[in-house]
Amino acid sequence: MLKSASTCALLATAALLFSTGCDKKVISTMGLPSIIGTVSVDSGPGARTISAYVGVDGTRLLPVTAINKETLDLSDYSTSGEYGWSSSWRGSDLHLSPGDPCVLHVFQSNGEAHTDTEVVPNLPRITTPETSFSLREDQSLDVAWVGTPGVDRYQIEFRIDYDYHRYNTFSLDTTITLPAGSTSYTLPGSVIFPAYVDSLEFGYCYITVTAEAGPDVGHECGGNVKGNGCGYFFAVSTAGSRCWIGSPDAIACPKPPAPTSQTARQFVERKRALIADQ
Repeated sequence: MLKSASTCALLATAALLFSTGCDKKVISTMGLPSIIGTVSVDSGPGARTISAYVGVDGTRLLPVTAINKETLDLSDYSTSGEYGWSSSWRGSDLHLSPGDPCVLHVFQSNGEAHTDTEVVPNLPRITTPETSFSLREDQSLDVAWVGTPGVDRYQIEFRIDYDYHRYNTFSLDTTITLPAGSTSYTLPGSVIFPAYVDSLEFGYCYITVTAEAGPDVGHECGGNVKGNGCGYFFAVSTAGSRCWIGSPDAIACPKPPAPTSQTARQFVERKRALIADQ
């Protein structure tokens, strides 16, 4: 039986799409809505709470979005045609605790999307460095924490700023991903203090340790969203610490504020940037 030219072109395109393997970070949605969201333990001042942030793109109409049975609030939306609805949803102080299972539901006019169950991680407890610790020139920075069970990985973020030699400024913002079960990491002194840095004056380093449950974006095929949609859903908790760089008595500088955990929205935005950076 002869195939038409258009049919052959379609088959060739499909073969190309499905032969690319797992090395691409962007999901081919095949017309399904794309979904990315998280629940996040907020470890700021006062009682700990759990919040959520979800972004949904490509629905026919605005959906209803929920974590378990708790409906989230519509944060923002826009449209550019029948299948062009984009929306974001947020919830604060959800009725969840560390150790609780959670599922994301996106109820749409033409079918529901739901995710695998993720368990809200306990908050990591950073034991090293202490907030009074002062890192000296060429010294490596050791970070240690008490782990939390049931997570898939840890992400350690370093934000470093200090002055050297007549108020030149060095800045570094880097994130390290470690497997589940990790409880320590050393950032080499050669990374913190490049060869051109001399006459160290003063600065500080913010450190966050995030326990993450959910797909490893960029290293796994597909996400954990099922039904009428595709994408990623995570449950995370983030602890923060800081330390000095150089001597706090070297110059008069204000004391840096205690670091706060990243918000659910910030986490989703970071994951979106990772997906787009392909």
